[in-house]
Amino acid sequence: MNGTESIEWIALAKENGKILALSKECLYAMPFHILAEDDAPISWEKSDLRSWLNTEFYDAAFNDKDKKYITSTTISNKNSSAAGGYGEGSTTDNVFCLSIDEVKQYLSSDEAVATTYAEMMGASVYYGHSSWWLRSIVELEQREFIAAMNGDGSVGTETPYEFFSQYIRPAEITFVAVRPAIWLDTN
Repeated sequence: MNGTESIEWIALAKENGKILALSKECLYAMPFHILAEDDAPISWEKSDLRSWLNTEFYDAAFNDKDKKYITSTTISNKNSSAAGGYGEGSTTDNVFCLSIDEVKQYLSSDEAVATTYAEMMGASVYYGHSSWWLRSIVELEQREFIAAMNGDGSVGTETPYEFFSQYIRPAEITFVAVRPAIWLDTN
């Protein structure tokens, strides 16, 4: 689901015969989750973004040949060691967003550019770059927020409060972009 633009991937890691790949650009813009009055606490597992990535996006972005190389992977959504993030265990996904810890592990800085299609879908662009969702949930002043990378490519700061003030967004906002990650089987 990226208009007619092709998707370019960057390799972040190679582990156990698999490559972790991240889209080079932000591909879409959408809320992490649309909250209903009776919604349980926000989680990656139950988010609209996770559902969309693993159904509509997966089916539109990859043909059957591509799908043979994408490994359905159990990803950890445990408490993040950075900025008080928390999670709900593990999920099994074909396509996912990185966590705070994965960003800190694999990226030292990464200014992300939105595709034309992502901009048309509402991705905000600030000085040529866009912020993009992570899957980590953080809590500040008894309210849940979703971690997001700022468009300037900065990964985080030392103090949790600074991290919260610069890198979190309410789940329902629509201008944060989506930058999918996948694990590819190299065997």
